[in-house]
Amino acid sequence: MGSTSASVEDRAVAVIDRLAAGDFEGVVADFDETMARALSAQQLRMAWDQSMAVWGPFRNTGQVTTESQGGFTVAVVECEGEQSNFRISISFDPNVRIGGLFIQPPEHSPLAADDAAKLDRVGSILKWVAPVYILVPVAFLLAGRLLWDVDGYWGPFFVGTLGWTLALGLRAPVGLIAKRMSKSPRVLQNVTVASSGPLEELTRLVLLLVVGTTFSPAYMLGLGWASIEVLYAVGVGFVTANLARREDDRGAALRAQFKGSLDTPAVGPVVGILERVSASAIHIGFALMIAFNPLLVLVAIPLHSATNMTALKFRDKLAAMQAFVFVVGVAVLAAALLLHDKLG
Repeated sequence: MGSTSASVEDRAVAVIDRLAAGDFEGVVADFDETMARALSAQQLRMAWDQSMAVWGPFRNTGQVTTESQGGFTVAVVECEGEQSNFRISISFDPNVRIGGLFIQPPEHSPLAADDAAKLDRVGSILKWVAPVYILVPVAFLLAGRLLWDVDGYWGPFFVGTLGWTLALGLRAPVGLIAKRMSKSPRVLQNVTVASSGPLEELTRLVLLLVVGTTFSPAYMLGLGWASIEVLYAVGVGFVTANLARREDDRGAALRAQFKGSLDTPAVGPVVGILERVSASAIHIGFALMIAFNPLLVLVAIPLHSATNMTALKFRDKLAAMQAFVFVVGVAVLAAALLLHDKLG
């Protein structure tokens, strides 16, 4: 049993070396029949690249432990990545063929004192940024009333909050369809983001036909749409910050994913204020455009999707991405106000 265990340990390390070297075809060649049907070399490459984006790049292997499970010998290899440690569990059948392969965070991920201090700063910043986020739709409400004589149509406002919620919920079936079409996480993400245009703008069109297509109801519907999104963003920020403090797989993955944000904790929330201004302008602008002429939904759909896809593509360049979205937001709102003769 000792020699078999040693053989499995060496074999597991060799598999990880192949993964790190990009020899995914070589790894798949050692799969058993079940694994070979379930996971292709391309899918393995995507899983590895996705994992290394969170924890890597890969540095080296560490301790290896083995145990028997249902006819398989499972080797758990502790690995060191540049951003965080992680584990790779590999199951070998009696012929030392691979019957399972999982890339996971370490079993226990204690919260380092440095990370705890950074998360404390993030929490403090969120507490003072959150009210500013909420003031963004208030500012648009005041601008609407003072500059463009928007009446207090609160019915369309709440219909707008309902519309945003409905459009968000419709992404779930789109995601399920995308999963059936492709196993690639990148394809799934792209399809979900691209669907935002048709889902939101067609929902917005239907609700505008219900509440009315004059200026004030349309403005308030767009404002309601933007307001509920602000509350959602604030909630997600606090929930994410709390989850990142957990000393488990989920917490470790979040800390690794947002490592750059933890190093510059003030940047994300502050830039997020600009994002809320931009998004609010986009939602109000599209509502006004479609209210002016429902056929303009054919312009709003591709423009909305293209804006979100571009933001996704350049998400690693935060300042440039937010500047782009801001320009789009100002342009959409300005165009809508011109259509309604509100800038003359």
